[in-house]
Amino acid sequence: MLGLLVAIALAALAHGVSGIGPASRPPPPSAVRSPSRSAAPALVRPGFLSGVVEGYYGPPWSAADTRSLLAFMAKQGFTTFVYAPKGDPYARAKWNQPYPASALKRLRAIVLTARQDHITFIYSVSPGLNIVYSQARDRQALLHKVQQVAGLGVRHFMLSFDDVPPVLYSAADRAAYPEGVGQAQSVLANWLVAHMAGRGFRLLFTPTYYYGLGANPYWTALKTDLAPEVDVIWTGPQVLSPSISGADARAFSAAVGHPIVIWANYPVNDYTYAVHAPRLFLGPFRGLGPTLPGAVAGILANPMQQAAASEVALYTLASYLRTPSAYNPVAAFTKGVSLVGVGAPSAFRTLAEDASGSFLGGSLSPLSALMTTYERTPTAAYGHALAVMFEAMAGAQIELAIGLKSRALRTEVNPWAAELSREGQDGLQALTLLGTAGHHAAPAPGLTLARADALALEHPPVWLDTTTTVLSFLKWAMARAQS
Repeated sequence: MLGLLVAIALAALAHGVSGIGPASRPPPPSAVRSPSRSAAPALVRPGFLSGVVEGYYGPPWSAADTRSLLAFMAKQGFTTFVYAPKGDPYARAKWNQPYPASALKRLRAIVLTARQDHITFIYSVSPGLNIVYSQARDRQALLHKVQQVAGLGVRHFMLSFDDVPPVLYSAADRAAYPEGVGQAQSVLANWLVAHMAGRGFRLLFTPTYYYGLGANPYWTALKTDLAPEVDVIWTGPQVLSPSISGADARAFSAAVGHPIVIWANYPVNDYTYAVHAPRLFLGPFRGLGPTLPGAVAGILANPMQQAAASEVALYTLASYLRTPSAYNPVAAFTKGVSLVGVGAPSAFRTLAEDASGSFLGGSLSPLSALMTTYERTPTAAYGHALAVMFEAMAGAQIELAIGLKSRALRTEVNPWAAELSREGQDGLQALTLLGTAGHHAAPAPGLTLARADALALEHPPVWLDTTTTVLSFLKWAMARAQS
């Protein structure tokens, strides 16, 4: 879902604002099925979809990554895995072509693994890039794809129209669907439901306008035309939503006239590969309201390209779903880091803290605040505290490479561990220049203010929360030492 540049551009083009439609919040219609308000944790509530949607842009996870993540999900009590990688051509670009034998064999292995782990497997198909909604041939191609995957024992599907232009290209479609693309998509979904009836078939629907609040013609078409048994996907008030409340969810459910499933765009990081430099998001889930699970039919997280590293955030989501009203993000983060970073918990905690900032909230690392404090009051005590932190950062890459039990996690985080170690070395250089905390090593060869300025303009291969602030601290130390 998160082709962020594409999604934001399309939304801005269509609406000219960050949300969709006016901010009015009509009362829920009586026709909308209300999710259970059971006091039981959402993770064990009957019918509640909790888990993961592999929905990022980029290469799909390897078979080993997927097996490992499904096992992790089962241990945490998650119930649902949605297979929706944009990198699977037969699920999106080649949606109207059947899977060849080799690709179908790979998909079957994932389905069987999910079943063994008691995880419901949902297959997402995305025909919106080139489908002619009124054309019998395209409808049959969609049905054949669903039937092929159903032959693997899959009964739950998602019909996805995210990140596609909200227009009808075909003159035949424009004549057949005067209410626009929302009507066309709804009629197609209903047709699919009718043709798969009696097989335990359940359909989820990802709309083209999948975020925002208020009313608009597209959502009105879903409310009017989409079969009532189809749940609708929503990412919250924004594509990347810092907060989603129960009231927000009820308002959107009223606007579309359907129960909704949250597609939480965290800790997904595909968009960071196109904006500045790739980032890891190792911080906890934040901003999910305590009444949200009772207002929706499910909550699914969209993870990173790095499956193993995504487990930190997923652990915190499971913690939230168990006790939404008592959820403590920092406490959940601490436990998640300890669970995932087996073998090198201290070094992994250092990395995770420096990769914890995101649109959900600021970094959990105390480093930036301590550097600022030291610049204002450069005492020996503050300098010593900084030295301890910088030394931990400088040695993190080696500790993680040697100690982490998970080879997949070691491989995934190594580029960011290397950046963390470089920043630690820069910090120690700064303290050395100041003669602080007993550091007397010679400065790095060629280290000058001009070189530091040049470094500040370089495009780092990866990004951490302190990538710029540590270099700024080094420049401050150099200027102070030369004054």
